[in-house]
Amino acid sequence: MLLEPAQLAMLLDVIDLNAKRLVRWKPPVQSLGIDNKSPTWSKLGVVPPIDHECALTGVVTELMNKLAKVEHELARLKKSQFGPKSERTKMPAPVSAKRATPAERQATRRANATAKGLIQTLKIEHTVPESARTCPACGNDKLGAIGEGRSSVVYEFVPARFVRHEHVQEVLRCGCGDYVVTAPGAPKVIEKGRYGASFLAHLAVAKCADHTPLYRIEKDFARQGFPLKRSTMNELLHRASEITRPLWVHKQHKSAQRASSRKRCYQPTCRVLLPGGVEVGAALLEQAGAKLV
Repeated sequence: MLLEPAQLAMLLDVIDLNAKRLVRWKPPVQSLGIDNKSPTWSKLGVVPPIDHECALTGVVTELMNKLAKVEHELARLKKSQFGPKSERTKMPAPVSAKRATPAERQATRRANATAKGLIQTLKIEHTVPESARTCPACGNDKLGAIGEGRSSVVYEFVPARFVRHEHVQEVLRCGCGDYVVTAPGAPKVIEKGRYGASFLAHLAVAKCADHTPLYRIEKDFARQGFPLKRSTMNELLHRASEITRPLWVHKQHKSAQRASSRKRCYQPTCRVLLPGGVEVGAALLEQAGAKLV
């Protein structure tokens, strides 16, 4: 409904927004379709009491309805955006984790070690090479074994599962008691480390290539029965970066060389003056020595 200038002037005359005594107006329920007992109506603007028949009654009622609707929607949006977190989301409130005691940390380490011990184990035996099976002191080549040998553990990653490789190094001794020899152990990516190359590669790809956060990787490993802390993952990632440094430095160098040798070309928006006084509007090659007009 459009208002005539005279009707608009009458509306401004009867609605005094600067009045000191504010009169609250509650429109009829039938005209609004909204419960007029809602607290929203107490926050509405100032309107004159409807005690007479007026052509602007319908206009005022419609405006007040729109204002009430807008204020109601605004209040809901503010509550959902800036209200308490319990009202903004249905997720439970986070529980602050308390600091673990030394006994609890020791129990956690023992539980992790027990869980890792249940992983499938593949025993690999390393024998002393023939060149070292002779005692250099007496020349005896009939060396006897000392126990079951020296054992070390390396964890390797097999797609979709973890495998525990137990390396047993044969230990031989001479009957004269002057010579003991141990078979060479398995090569390790990290000296005295317990995680193999396949494990480091999988961790680096998941973190750097797949952009998987460490806490998600930690949950994935825990589901497979291999609990591993994020601090250990961070240390392994740094060590893997140091080991592979020559590779990614070489790749960066090659990328920089390709970028510097590539011809740069662009389509100018202005006229171009080529050597020889020829004016064209085609692409300008920087190596052509062209000058802008």
